[in-house]
Amino acid sequence: MPSYSPDLIRRITGVLDEIIPAIPVCDATSAHISRIATCMLKAAEEGQTSYLNLLAVASAEIDTISK
Repeated sequence: MPSYSPDLIRRITGVLDEIIPAIPVCDATSAHISRIATCMLKAAEEGQTSYLNLLAVASAEIDTISK
């Protein structure tokens, strides 16, 4: 199992705090939020660890969920 630094976890949490209000109410389920977080963790494993990269990953996943 991968290990994530406290700084990365704070960054991911910050992205979630920013992005959750943008999720349409009908899609703001715990399963969808977990899916978004999982996508960010996978992106981080691939080296995409900046706030902006993680925000882009989360936004793209919201677009996928909302379709």
